[in-house]
Amino acid sequence: MINLLATVWRSPYTAIIFRLILGTSFIVAPMYKIVYPGEFAENVAGFQLVPYLGVNFMAVIMPWMELITGIFLILGIRTRAAASIIGALLIVFTIAIVINLLYKTPINCGCFEAVGEPLDWWLVIRDVGMLIMAVQIIFYDRLFIFDRGGFILREKKI
Repeated sequence: MINLLATVWRSPYTAIIFRLILGTSFIVAPMYKIVYPGEFAENVAGFQLVPYLGVNFMAVIMPWMELITGIFLILGIRTRAAASIIGALLIVFTIAIVINLLYKTPINCGCFEAVGEPLDWWLVIRDVGMLIMAVQIIFYDRLFIFDRGGFILREKKI
């Protein structure tokens, strides 16, 4: 059973599934934020973790970074770099959610829309699950990397 789980974990096909899940999530999530950056800026400010002068910058830059990395994951362009950026974003999101849960700050997540799901521990579990997917992609993604010659199988270098 453990060997089967290890084989599935190391499979490049698992990485493709995780790329599709994470890529889709990170393409869908910023759509509302890009269209309504003012509302997203209010969400960022509500977390009370970004200096006042950085709120608007984050509200404009972060959704585009999410969108671009999601597209890169789906298309297979620089998947390890995209997964690393997504992993870093997920770490920041998880820490921000945990801090605000501990302080019992009554704010919304702002993950997929401005007004919506309040902060709870399920968001932490979801983000950690997505972080695990990003880590798997970083280490085991070897299939369908978009290259000059089209989609190819990249052999693992030893």
